[in-house]
Amino acid sequence: MTIITDRHVVFTLQQYNGEKRPVWFIFSGMGTQWAGMGKDLMQIEVFEKTIRKCAEALEPEGLNLYDIILSSDESTFDNVMNSFVSIAAIQVNYIYNTPSFGISEVFFHSANIILS
Repeated sequence: MTIITDRHVVFTLQQYNGEKRPVWFIFSGMGTQWAGMGKDLMQIEVFEKTIRKCAEALEPEGLNLYDIILSSDESTFDNVMNSFVSIAAIQVNYIYNTPSFGISEVFFHSANIILS
């Protein structure tokens, strides 16, 4: 099956032949945060350890990363700094920990390009 839009081939579906393909991870930009977005991930030991390192780095700047990513209050993200810091910390976590998952390439979008 081939999908075509505006006379351009978007992609062609093929039957899986068993070949191992590279896995890519694309980071979204600002606006993707939600209240409590890190809560479930904090149960993963390596994730919590990396967030702890990020939290320690941010503490001298007066930011409590744990409060930001664990908060269930949507108004936490009315502050753009909280949005950026929380998204960046979680994405740093993925960069640091995903080689073991076989991630081949990482791409960034928007303000999070700073992580590269």
